[in-house]
Amino acid sequence: GTTPVRDADLIITLLSPNLGKISCVARSVRGSKKRFLGGFDLFDAGNFKLSRANNQDGLYNISSVQEREPWPALRQNLAKFSSAIYCLEVAAGFAADGDGLAGDLYGPLFGSLRLINRAGRDPEVLAIAIFFNLLALRLSGYNLVESPQAALEYPTCFAWFEAMTADNQ
Repeated sequence: GTTPVRDADLIITLLSPNLGKISCVARSVRGSKKRFLGGFDLFDAGNFKLSRANNQDGLYNISSVQEREPWPALRQNLAKFSSAIYCLEVAAGFAADGDGLAGDLYGPLFGSLRLINRAGRDPEVLAIAIFFNLLALRLSGYNLVESPQAALEYPTCFAWFEAMTADNQ
């Protein structure tokens, strides 16, 4: 997420595999298209160069972004866009600001967004989003799929996912 600050700055919320959910300041990002390769996007993924700010708000400073992975299909298909937004909302709901353990969501979120971008059909896109939700629940201590009732039909979350996607082919 982004929040405009002053004339050209943005506060950007990131999910990092090492730091969890953090807020950062991108100085002069709205005034310079070259410095941050055209600004920031909701689905940006890449290597963000961060430094600790010397101010008291505890924000990191973003000095550059490298190795961005573009996901153009997330903006070209309504099912992909809405499923990707859903995954971001789920991750944001389970990740508290400054919680380093929220970094555990990074890998599943990144992988899900990458798969949604590459997915061919809308049912597959929806299945990926649902599977990410289940992974987020599991990482947060809620394991609905491997409950006693679900275990009678599907012994693992992966078996459930395979069965669900097989029904949509």
